[in-house]
This record gives sequence, C-alpha cells and structure tokens, in this order.
Amino acid sequence: MEYLTHDLARMSVLLGTPIFYPSEYLNITARDRTSDLDMFTAWLGFGYPDVLQKVVFDTGSDFSWIRCNMTRINSTESYQGASYAPADSFTSKLVFCGSSNCLKAGGRCKVGGNDHCFFSTHYMDASSTQGIVFTDELNLTYFVSVKHFLFGCATSDVGYFGDVDGLIGLGRGPMSLAQQI
Repeated sequence: MEYLTHDLARMSVLLGTPIFYPSEYLNITARDRTSDLDMFTAWLGFGYPDVLQKVVFDTGSDFSWIRCNMTRINSTESYQGASYAPADSFTSKLVFCGSSNCLKAGGRCKVGGNDHCFFSTHYMDASSTQGIVFTDELNLTYFVSVKHFLFGCATSDVGYFGDVDGLIGLGRGPMSLAQQI
C-alpha cells in the first residue's frame, strides 16, 4: 500500500489535481497484488459485467492494453485463451479509424482493412503488443470505476509478459490511467 500511496501522490503533483486517496477508495490487499519480476500486478475488472484481469502497473507507459478474445467482433484476430471478450460486455465500444479516440490512442488504419482502429506498442526490452482499440468500463473496486476507459485489446504480443493479462499505463501522457480518470 505504501508504493500505491506514493504513486498516487506523485500523480497528484504531476497533474496538479487531487487524486483519490487509497484508504478511502482503492483497497488492494496483499492477496490482490504480487511482485513478479519487479512488476507490480493487481486484479482489475474490465467491462460490464466485469471480467477480472491480472495487469501490470507500468509507470513507464501511457497506453493500457489487455489480451482479448475477439472471435465475435467480426475480426479474424484473437488472443488464444483470453478471458475478456468485448462482445460480452454491455458497455464495450469499438473505436473506429479516424475518430478522435483513435488519434488519442496513436491508432492507425490497416490498408484494405475494416474500420477498426489498430494499435501497436513497442517497449525498450524489445517486447511488443498489437490489436484493436476499444473503450469500456474499468473497475478499480466495487465502488470505483472509470467509464469509457480507452485501451487496447491485444490480439498478439511478443516478449515476456509473464502470467499477466495486460498492462495499465501510469505514465505522464494523455492516455495514462491518471489522465483518463
């Protein structure tokens, strides 16, 4: 909890606005988080009804993503074994090419493809992920959620991400969780 309190205080200073206090809203207990290869992970809910996903909190990234099952979104791309499926969420919205959300996410259109907004993210350790951009509810706790959270539905990744389902960007950019809150 000490690291989380420190990170929230840092985000508050960087953004120049007060951030909610973890003792009042966000209560991640010891069983909800792990330290795995220098990564801080937690279980967060995506969608409505929410599906719990184990994600890495990454202060060096802005864009968030999770592995997704895309089989019912008229897409040939899907992440094998992913438990979150945008088609199963009542609040999921596909982000289309050329939209303001696609531009914010740094998304692009595939030549000769459909209207989906695609993302591709590369990291310093040569790992990468790619997929389709969506918005949906991000449930931090039972009582705190971020509506219309913009994130990527990963259909493939390269490198070592461990046993996590995705990554939550806590960087300083406009797509970070702090900015979207």
